[in-house]
Amino acid sequence: GCKKKRKKFNVIVMPRPQLKETFLHEAFMLSMKRTKIFYYDFCKEEEGDSIVEKVKAEAKKARKKIKILKVKKAGEIAPYRYRIRVDFRIV
Repeated sequence: GCKKKRKKFNVIVMPRPQLKETFLHEAFMLSMKRTKIFYYDFCKEEEGDSIVEKVKAEAKKARKKIKILKVKKAGEIAPYRYRIRVDFRIV
């Protein structure tokens, strides 16, 4: 049998649509040690921490250790609703 080797990436940028699916599972499958991931999500201003918790939970599920580097507002999409960017690295 010929087993195809899956490609791994150093940097993954994830500007995603406003869907329930996070696509983090796929990102973790394509990452390796020291991969930097820029993950975008949407929330109300006070919900930024819940996005970080979601990223951490997905990392744990994928058995990946991560380090959160930065959480930043990346634009307002409606009054009091923001696009949030979470920068993190696989460690």
